[in-house]
Amino acid sequence: MPKPLDNKFHGQLFDRKNVPVPIDSFIVFVAKDDALLDTLSYCHARGKTMECSAEHLAGIDRMVEGVRAWRETHSDQCHTPD
Repeated sequence: MPKPLDNKFHGQLFDRKNVPVPIDSFIVFVAKDDALLDTLSYCHARGKTMECSAEHLAGIDRMVEGVRAWRETHSDQCHTPD
């Protein structure tokens, strides 16, 4: 049985085509972690450097917008990652 990369979470993850993603090939970030927006910013900058597609970079931008909105609504749940 494959070992998960992220031991804090369990369950099955599916991609947008409804194909299962193997447990040993993904990690999870949650919007409540204060480090996430910086992490996404780095991913966007690195993606530009790597000449990722505009679609990929726009996807990161949508994630940033969603995380910011969630954090504004749930500021009481935000914290430094443990």
